[in-house]
Amino acid sequence: MSVIRCTVVCRSLNRGLSVNRFQNSQTRSKTEYTTSDVNNLSIPEKSYANESITKKRARLHWQSRKRGISENCLIFSTFAAKYLNSFSPEQIEIYDKILNKPNNDWDVYYWMVGTKNVPNEYQSEIMDMLQEHCRNNKKEERFIQPPLEYEPVPAKES
Repeated sequence: MSVIRCTVVCRSLNRGLSVNRFQNSQTRSKTEYTTSDVNNLSIPEKSYANESITKKRARLHWQSRKRGISENCLIFSTFAAKYLNSFSPEQIEIYDKILNKPNNDWDVYYWMVGTKNVPNEYQSEIMDMLQEHCRNNKKEERFIQPPLEYEPVPAKES
């Protein structure tokens, strides 16, 4: 079993957790993590149970800009700017799950660009839309995140 002797930093801006561990290379402290320790880190989920659809859209627009690695931030923010206001409440729930539930940013990135197979839990029409967005068949230039000009969309009467 390999031992990781490095800085382990796990931060989640959207979930309210910040765990920092530092090992000083000169003192060789006892803070050592095995690969399974790091892979099994879990981040508690924050509940948004009583959130209105308007607030949820606004939150998801913001969170789409702040999803870990820069690649995901660019993909999610341009996707949200293009599609989020037209999503039904069910589609918004699916997008929220894809955006916030997975802990590994690189896995999410590889699912979206099609390098890794998407787990059944995350396979949906929204993931298909994200994958199509990543293919960028129209050759749109996406070098920066779109401006955050969120206009609330009234909830549709069901």
